[in-house]
Amino acid sequence: MTAALDLAPDLAALRARIQRLEAPGSPGDVAGFGVPESLRSAFPTGLRAGATYAATGSLTLALVLLAEACSQGAWSAVVGLPGLGLEVASRMGLGLERTLFVPAPGEQWATVVAALAEIVPVVLARPVRLPPSEASRLTARLRERGCTLLLTEQPPATWPGVQATLHASSAGWRGLGEGHGCLLQRRLAVEVQQRTGRRTRHHLEVS
Repeated sequence: MTAALDLAPDLAALRARIQRLEAPGSPGDVAGFGVPESLRSAFPTGLRAGATYAATGSLTLALVLLAEACSQGAWSAVVGLPGLGLEVASRMGLGLERTLFVPAPGEQWATVVAALAEIVPVVLARPVRLPPSEASRLTARLRERGCTLLLTEQPPATWPGVQATLHASSAGWRGLGEGHGCLLQRRLAVEVQQRTGRRTRHHLEVS
């Protein structure tokens, strides 16, 4: 099921539907999510449940992180990305049948994300500018519900806090010869800056 979520969803019915479809003890019920192997030295225990992360520089990086959560059995949601290519996202591992889409939340962005936090454990969203008080309330709701928020851009300075920022830049392609060949994998250089200020560099290969 690929769903476009209403701005006034029937949360109880949707939550019940997701629970019926999830296998008992599915990885979606555990706290946090693992990351691709090349990023595990930066996140040895994975992404924390209820925390916010920014994945900047490349939407590919954000989709890889979301797909990793989906591969562990989680339902997910995507907010504010009307141009997202679903075929590409599917090839990267995003389970469309377990993903809710809200392409254009408009002024209801915070309300939509807060509502989704009630029913899915991970949300990918393009950030918007929020009043500090509203951003703080949303951060508290995410923490309370244990919903991990992945932002496709660095949020405004008024945002309460980001656990870590992952910035991707292109590092080339694998599969090209001298003027010929097929593109097999894209290489991304990923710099991770933790909230503590610690920085590490990694390389990620995306098929």
